Amino acid sequence: MSAEESPNLAWVTTPGIIEELQSRHPNLVVCYEKEPSGDDQSTLVIAGPEPTAAGLARALGLCEAVKTQLQLDLYILGRAGA
Repeated sequence: MSAEESPNLAWVTTPGIIEELQSRHPNLVVCYEKEPSGDDQSTLVIAGPEPTAAGLARALGLCEAVKTQLQLDLYILGRAGA
């Protein structure tokens, strides 16, 4: 079934998706990669519950904590299989 055939699907922008997610889950941190544009060469977008510098620093800290936990889990799983 295509998007045109489904009454439940609509075309939305990435910021629209993030806005909807954060309206349903206000503490959600969303990270995604985008193409650089002429005036913005960054490729990483972090949308946290607070658009302030402190809020973004907290979001980055949470992302780093998740990364560390995933690496630890992978290590433990690797050792369990050895």
